[in-house]
Amino acid sequence: MLVRLDLGGAPHRNPDDEEIPVPHLHLYREGYGDKWAVPVPADRFSNLADIWVTLEEFMRFCSVTQPPYIERGLFT
Repeated sequence: MLVRLDLGGAPHRNPDDEEIPVPHLHLYREGYGDKWAVPVPADRFSNLADIWVTLEEFMRFCSVTQPPYIERGLFT
């Protein structure tokens, strides 16, 4: 796991004891795996309530160059 976007659930507590509210991003950190989270960057994710837009923005955030074909109806 290099990046994971958590949209629901409980807040996350980082190894340094800092609590990160939801939504948040888990980012791989050497020696810690996915144990570190950061707040979702507002400049990269415009509308977390819209799951389709969030999926597209997440793929851009992860530098996916050829996104898979996904039927939008799965997200309505």
